Amino acid sequence: MNIFGIADVTQKPTKMRAYGYTEDQGGKGGNNVASLIVKGLADLGWIKQENPGKRLSIIMDNCGGQNKNKYVLHLALLLVQLKLFLTVKIIFYMRGHTKNACDQLFNQLMKCWHERQVFIMTQVRYPPFFIPVLY
Repeated sequence: MNIFGIADVTQKPTKMRAYGYTEDQGGKGGNNVASLIVKGLADLGWIKQENPGKRLSIIMDNCGGQNKNKYVLHLALLLVQLKLFLTVKIIFYMRGHTKNACDQLFNQLMKCWHERQVFIMTQVRYPPFFIPVLY
């Protein structure tokens, strides 16, 4: 099972949308990451054609195969070209300094699942700081 998370740091406490999907539904490549970013923005209510956002900052880890690729980097340009946001920044943390809100919440999720055996989707239990969304 793959899990893609988007943490909304504008809310306190920070909550994460966790998009879970099986390997037969999709991989971990750039196209999947870009699609899930758009889905997450739409689910948060941030994509509004009639009222574009002023600024969007997307903070990611330095994973070359998933985040640093043409699909994800071109997504920033597309969001501005479609006039969904006035500016879009994609920010990559420096190597060794990648502990952001998403990483912290994923670590808490791993602690919840560390000793559980999960074989089917109905066995998945999310902690209260996650908003589970099946993709």
